[in-house]
Amino acid sequence: MPTRNSNLFPTVQEYKSDLAQAAELLNEAAALTDNASLKKFLTTRAAAFSSNDYYESDVAWMDLDAPLDITYGPYETYNDELFGYKAAFEAYVNLRDEKRIFTSGISGTASPGN
Repeated sequence: MPTRNSNLFPTVQEYKSDLAQAAELLNEAAALTDNASLKKFLTTRAAAFSSNDYYESDVAWMDLDAPLDITYGPYETYNDELFGYKAAFEAYVNLRDEKRIFTSGISGTASPGN
């Protein structure tokens, strides 16, 4: 039976220049915000892009209290059905409209006091 050789490279190694550019932009964005939790998330995620250690930035992401909901990096591991190690790298930014959410209760969000 023939064998197949494959080489696996960590994302931080394979996409080093792309991640360095993304980290620079995240640090620039962090410098522009007054929101402490957003600043912490952006700077720790930027650092994670070079260290490949996402724990601190994942904690900062869970503690994020900003009008922006940012997902940027490796998240979903359920597609790796063998070990659950590989994560999909994804990016999106959502802007919350707090006034609309709390006055209309859209998307199943409870109004204040409920």
